[in-house]
Amino acid sequence: MSWQPIETAPKDGSHIIGWSALAKDMAMVQCVGGRWRFYPDGQNLIPNELTLWQPLPAPPASERDMEAGR
Repeated sequence: MSWQPIETAPKDGSHIIGWSALAKDMAMVQCVGGRWRFYPDGQNLIPNELTLWQPLPAPPASERDMEAGR
């Protein structure tokens, strides 16, 4: 997965990984009603704080894979 400009991110409520240039950190985010929300608490982010995004990775295929770190 590679980072993409935030302008190309889905705005349909999908969860994605967002990069905040201001905080120099990444987090799971979602666009709801035209506003980006940080999770797990649903707090609204400062406008224009996010600069890059990428999709979430696929979940583990099974509990065994998760335990093995795959």
